[in-house]
Amino acid sequence: EARNSLSRGIYVRIFRWLVAKINNSLGGGAQSAAEADSTGLPGTLATGREVNILDIFGFEFFDRNGFEQLCINFANEKLQCQFNDFMVRLEQEEYHQEGVEWVDVEISDNTECVRLLEARP
Repeated sequence: EARNSLSRGIYVRIFRWLVAKINNSLGGGAQSAAEADSTGLPGTLATGREVNILDIFGFEFFDRNGFEQLCINFANEKLQCQFNDFMVRLEQEEYHQEGVEWVDVEISDNTECVRLLEARP
């Protein structure tokens, strides 16, 4: 247990340091301790240029799932759908429009799964 606590503490400090360095390199400047958010993460002043990372539970598979797991998996599917759309599909379209030589990346399309869960009954 002590090893895990130490590892977690080291990870958190390195992660906070890395986020602060990235945000500072984006021109935001470091926050004072009083301006840091409730998590204690250093960040940037309100410049609109900063890195935020969302780490939610991954796609999990259990023998028996409940409503909470449905919500977690739906959030993951929604995020994956947005990532596929904005980071893959739209980029590939832009490459084609600009005449960039490119081999399209095949991605699984989970749009219908998201629509199914979002649709009214």
